[in-house]
Amino acid sequence: SIGPRWGAAILLAPRIQRRPSRGSSASRHVMAGVFAKAEEADVGDLFGRQGAQVLPTPVSPAWYAANERSWYGEADIAKMTKKEKQSKELIACSMTVSYAPTARAKCRRCGESIEKGSLRLGYPFRWRACEDAYTLYLHPECYVPEVFGIKEKELRSKVFGFEALNNTERAQLWRKMRGRGREAEASSESKKAADEFAKG
Repeated sequence: SIGPRWGAAILLAPRIQRRPSRGSSASRHVMAGVFAKAEEADVGDLFGRQGAQVLPTPVSPAWYAANERSWYGEADIAKMTKKEKQSKELIACSMTVSYAPTARAKCRRCGESIEKGSLRLGYPFRWRACEDAYTLYLHPECYVPEVFGIKEKELRSKVFGFEALNNTERAQLWRKMRGRGREAEASSESKKAADEFAKG
């Protein structure tokens, strides 16, 4: 599949120059500029938007019912009876972490599939106020701190499922969440492709 930065390059190329001669120095110059511009774009978005602009706004505050795998917002909680709240065993949190059972789910930020057996983050989203909230998934590397604002010391309380991970998995998860692994890799590939293309 075409990666996010390659896709950006393909979309931007026609706007920069029409029908450059294949293999010409002008063509190589144009494409080098395309890759350089694509490199500036945020991973997972072809229009240069930042992560906070790409992700739909999460439901907050939110409660997760693990037995139902369902999310509830403040308005939903207000409508419940005390008995209903107890039966659902609601847990206040911002996200979930789990191993992907299949490769069907796609990351809401970068648009790429989340590999089966890999860790994924989930967060609550509601399309309309009258509809139930549901889970959107992210690669841990595609976590956006500007949106969720979870600190390392808050992982236990704000990420449901974190307690079930062993120490190695917890360390790996946090390293991916605070890093820019996918962006750095895409940026490196883009730069390498641009250099190779410019050399002919």
